[in-house]
Amino acid sequence: MPPYESDNDFPIKEFFLFARETGARLGEILHLEWDDVKDGIWHLKRKPSCPTKYGLGWAPKWGKERKVFLSPTAQAVLDSLPKVASVGWQQHPRMSYPANFVFVVRDHKSPEGWRRTDQINKTWRSLLKAAGLPYEGPDKLIRHDLRRTWNQEAQNFRGLDEVMRSQQLGHSTAVNHLHYAGEIDPDMQRLLAKLKASSGGNLIPFLKKDQKKKSG
Repeated sequence: MPPYESDNDFPIKEFFLFARETGARLGEILHLEWDDVKDGIWHLKRKPSCPTKYGLGWAPKWGKERKVFLSPTAQAVLDSLPKVASVGWQQHPRMSYPANFVFVVRDHKSPEGWRRTDQINKTWRSLLKAAGLPYEGPDKLIRHDLRRTWNQEAQNFRGLDEVMRSQQLGHSTAVNHLHYAGEIDPDMQRLLAKLKASSGGNLIPFLKKDQKKKSG
């Protein structure tokens, strides 16, 4: 896989690994702040001061608070990312609020230099293209499938029962059984393999070195 970096410095490779290791929703990851993680546990809860595009105040889907227990790899991904000051922009009226988001993009209009992003479609598509994987049409890799991939790997490789998997994903066991069953996505496996191959197989230290180079 050739070197790939997003135009706005969004850590897309780290996002892929973190989403794969947690099964979290896109909005949950993009609104993750450093203070939400304590002792290897990600607390997804109502955050009245967290800026969103609609204003202050964020909560998990359906308001269902939960704990996500981070795997060593998920924690290592967070450890590879620099802690930077950031802002969250509100759309109407257009104004910014200070925050400490984890997965951020460059923002040349704020003194902090980083901001929350609300979608990563272009960056995700470009990563798949660089990896030589389907990025458009009916066979393209759908980002949401990372949740299904986590569900199947947690069942087959980690031995988690359906109740525990449902709690981690933040939905009922009925939803988990109906909509998240299936086989492990081979293309997701190939993307992970390509990322590892491009870093000599030592992916986490490679990501740390890559982030240090960006911030230097």
